[in-house]
Amino acid sequence: MNLSTTPVSPWTYPFMISQYPSFPNLWTLEGLGTLFIVKVPPQLEQLNEATYLQLMQTRLDRMIQDSVSETSQIETQQGLATTLSELDPVQHTPILEPDDDLEYWRQQWAETLIRRNWRFQERLRHYGGSFPVTPVTPSYPDYLDWISLHDETTLEAWLAELSL
Repeated sequence: MNLSTTPVSPWTYPFMISQYPSFPNLWTLEGLGTLFIVKVPPQLEQLNEATYLQLMQTRLDRMIQDSVSETSQIETQQGLATTLSELDPVQHTPILEPDDDLEYWRQQWAETLIRRNWRFQERLRHYGGSFPVTPVTPSYPDYLDWISLHDETTLEAWLAELSL
């Protein structure tokens, strides 16, 4: 197979970062929204685990970006590194270099916390996350609560939930 002609899914992290805020549908584990909730594109009637993890990386990337905007990259790095060292002291910590591209740095953290660290996926399994799942649409009864939860969860709150 020629890799240059293989189509790339539009729902691949980091290619959907700019589109993510406009996705209207949601998915989360009931009662555990702070940690697991993601926005889902309307084209996806079923959400598989691989796409979910990419959406989650996208959500975390955006939370990191928001944290940097509200504080600083150095302060955000310190909070991320502290949480990661508490979760797994031997886990590789993405390093903040003075000449690092901010986008690359955010991607490294999103990949580390969602894919490389055992904690997120272990908690997803522990609380019953199994795929495929069906996202909810804006007509879902708890949709407004869920969208508020998604939009108002800060990086600090998400990291605290991950650490429980």
